[in-house]
Parts: sequence; C-alpha cells; structure tokens
Amino acid sequence: MVLIGMLLFLAGVRKTVILELNGQRSAVTTLALRVAGVLRQEGIELEPSDRLWPNDNQPVTDGGYIRLEQAARVTIWDGKRQVQIETPERRPANLLALAGLALYPGDQILLDGTPVHPAQILPRAASYRLRIRRAVRIELRAGDASQILYTTAATFGQALAETDLVL
Repeated sequence: MVLIGMLLFLAGVRKTVILELNGQRSAVTTLALRVAGVLRQEGIELEPSDRLWPNDNQPVTDGGYIRLEQAARVTIWDGKRQVQIETPERRPANLLALAGLALYPGDQILLDGTPVHPAQILPRAASYRLRIRRAVRIELRAGDASQILYTTAATFGQALAETDLVL
C-alpha cells in the first residue's frame, strides 16, 4: 500500500516542461518544484546578466515553459576607447546603446572585422568583438554647388567610388 502511495505521489509531482535555452527547445521531465530546480537538474548555472522567464522562484507546472537566454561577453571598440558589457542582447544597435555609445549616420559596425547591419541579430556566441568605424564628413564643392558625404572609406578615391559622382 505504501509503495502504491509513493508511486501515485511521484506520478503526481513528475512534470514535463519545455526548456528553451538560447533558442533551442527541449522537453525536460522533472520532479523539481521550482524553475531553479529544473535549471539545477540540467546543470545550468544562472548568471546575473542572464534573461530568464519565468523567474527562478516560480513553481513548475506540467506542460510549463521556461525560457533562458544566457548572457555573452561583448567588447566594443570605439576609436581608442574599449567598453565591455555582459548581456543576452544580440542586436548591434542595442548593444551599443547598452554600452552608452551612439551610432551616427554613415558609421559602420564590424563584427570580427566583417560589417554587420545595426538591426541584424547576431548568431549565438559566448562572446562578441565589435568595432565602430566612425564616418568622416567630406564636403565636395564645384562652383556654387556643394555636397556633403559621410564615409568610412580608407581613401578619398574609395569615398568617391561609393557615390554616383563622376569627376
């Protein structure tokens, strides 16, 4: 009778939840009562910069859903200044905002030397190295006409090649 009672009890507390870890979903069967217990069971350490929903103190229910986005280390070079942050955010424009850096017209963001769009979602990684290549203002004058260009080109010739101007 005791054995049957224990089996019925375990069947009642055993739950299957969906755990989404950094975009990857898996079904997890657990006896844990709280979200923190599920994470501990799966060997996942929660860091202060991670984004977790629901919070780790919430009860676990059968068919429940847990979502965790782990933070990455982000290093951003802006000229001679380097800023480091830890965040689960993956859009370059948002990363710059979190670091307190502005992006101006014509500026370019490089991920490991490759240009990326500010709104692009970066692929998952434990760390990112971003560099801001600041645009330079060039004013072209021909008689009374003038045109202002902002460019990240290394040379004046390259800057002109980026435009539709023909000399």
